[in-house]
Amino acid sequence: MLVLRKQLEAGELKWTKTAVSHLTQSLTQTRTAIDPQDIDMLSLAIDAALRGEDIATEYPQFYERLAANPALSTLFYDTLDIADDTAEESDALPIYPSGNLS
Repeated sequence: MLVLRKQLEAGELKWTKTAVSHLTQSLTQTRTAIDPQDIDMLSLAIDAALRGEDIATEYPQFYERLAANPALSTLFYDTLDIADDTAEESDALPIYPSGNLS
């Protein structure tokens, strides 16, 4: 971290200050617990992602917590993968015309 800060101060680092700030924050404030608020936001973010929306734009605070919390990130991507697979399976089911059984 000190090396990155020195490079930034000397103008040798090609990253923006914001990128360095996010990296520093994610390295120093990594959380492993998942808050109840995160669980509430998880379904909204998954629905948005499945619709192709940019969750970083739609839910910026949740996105920051997602980037900083490995447990939340794993839960998000695992749930997104399952939801996406389920959606693909339901799209693939054939629709049969109703037949006259009398």
